[in-house]
Amino acid sequence: MLGLLLLRAAASAAVDCQAVEGYNCQQRPGPADQTAATYEAWSTSFEAWRSTVRTELNAEYSFAAYDNPATQWAETSWIQPQAMLHDRFLYDRETEQWTVDRFLDDLKARYGGIDSVLLWPYYPNSGVDARNQFDFAKSLPGGLEATKKMVAEFKEKVRMVLLVLLVLLVVVVVVVVVVVLLLLLQLLLLLLLPLLPLLPLLLRLLTRGTSLNAGREGAVACVPVGLRNAQPGRDAGQGARRPRQGDRRRRHQRRHAGRREHHVVAGT
Repeated sequence: MLGLLLLRAAASAAVDCQAVEGYNCQQRPGPADQTAATYEAWSTSFEAWRSTVRTELNAEYSFAAYDNPATQWAETSWIQPQAMLHDRFLYDRETEQWTVDRFLDDLKARYGGIDSVLLWPYYPNSGVDARNQFDFAKSLPGGLEATKKMVAEFKEKVRMVLLVLLVLLVVVVVVVVVVVLLLLLQLLLLLLLPLLPLLPLLLRLLTRGTSLNAGREGAVACVPVGLRNAQPGRDAGQGARRPRQGDRRRRHQRRHAGRREHHVVAGT
């Protein structure tokens, strides 16, 4: 964040970095040669630029967060390695002891020592079984008591000892999942957007199909008169009731009554 602020302030400084050869608004070139005069000129220019940037930053932004006493140690913590707890320089398998001095002596011999250290007890064993990061911390050699003594020994020799908790990683994973879901939803909307004009037609087709199904379900089957009174247990041919004499007489009367009425009308 601070680097972005510096770049922004440098871009808005009095010197137009785009107009000066060798400048690209993200870095400042060093002295052109190794002579004392060139270095003095470059140093004077650099100090003037830094003073201008500081003035603009202090006028536009608040750096009160850097005044927190709990984070003052970070201002002078220049070297901070990340150490796995299975490091052979940090733990001796033969004696089953934490060897903080051997770990620090090796770093001092290689690049001059460290200011703080970050200890990672979880990787690379995470996911090999059902244990979480707290279970792994409890399963360290000597348990939590030996781990506390190892951390106390580190604190006597470095400015800060940090232990990793994966809360931030969980938050990052959740954010990534949410972003991916939003992108998939956006892609789905883009794919469905051309189909929006067809939505009324699809609704009409669905409504019509529902009406036809309802009509079919509500239709009444027509059964011949002779089969309605069929006794159960008989087939259709045997169960049909033969028409009675009275039924034939009534049909005959209705038929001849229509003819008589027709003759009367015709004669009139």
